[in-house]
Amino acid sequence: MSTSTESSAPAAETPAGDGDDGASVTGGDGRVAARSRLATAFAAIFGAVSGAVSGRASRYFAGPGWQRTKRSADWVMLVVVVGALGWTLCSSVFLGTRAVSNRGIAVVHLGGQPEVQIMPVGGAAPRYEVLPSQVLTGSQTAQVSISIANDSPDGIVITPGTLTGPYLAGAVGLRPDNGTGYILGNGTIHFVGTVTVSCDAAAAVARALVHGGSAEQQQQPTAIAFELRDTNKVMHKAYLVIDTTAAALQGRVCTR
Repeated sequence: MSTSTESSAPAAETPAGDGDDGASVTGGDGRVAARSRLATAFAAIFGAVSGAVSGRASRYFAGPGWQRTKRSADWVMLVVVVGALGWTLCSSVFLGTRAVSNRGIAVVHLGGQPEVQIMPVGGAAPRYEVLPSQVLTGSQTAQVSISIANDSPDGIVITPGTLTGPYLAGAVGLRPDNGTGYILGNGTIHFVGTVTVSCDAAAAVARALVHGGSAEQQQQPTAIAFELRDTNKVMHKAYLVIDTTAAALQGRVCTR
């Protein structure tokens, strides 16, 4: 009886231990399998959603809706680029125009040496290659060329002018020798015309040129009046004094 009791106790304990180990292994495998099934389900859902989105995107980009949208975007981009370019060009033109307008008034003066050239009517050689030695009387007619210089950096246009003086038979019309009246910036042009001088009235001035001495000061100068158009198309009146003694023009016409 004793032996039977002792041998049965270990036999009962051993199956209990084996039963605990089996239960532990079975629970771990279940959790791993559950996680695996969850991951598989998530991958399947993600793949299905990605495929659906990709398919719809492919159908949209291949369809007419995307083509219309793309054309609209291209037109908008073209308008923006052209507008920016146009604004740049307009700004440049505006700045250039403003820069020119800031130089609006041209400056002219009598230029060249001699300022007034006297030539006999008919195209003969100019007078005064040597000093004059004879005083002329009566009325004398001569062609004159008067040099006008432009001190401005821009070209200007001058109109035909009018020459007046104390011993002239009357006001004399002068015209630009280039026919247009345009003078380049820092350029020169000539006014030409034919004058008739009363040498009897201008005798004192002519004698001063031939014999020396000073001529009587005149109240009325020999001068040119004309108009010029600046870079802004604005007309300005110009008045250039040739002399105040009538010697530079009328006195010289009355000598040879």
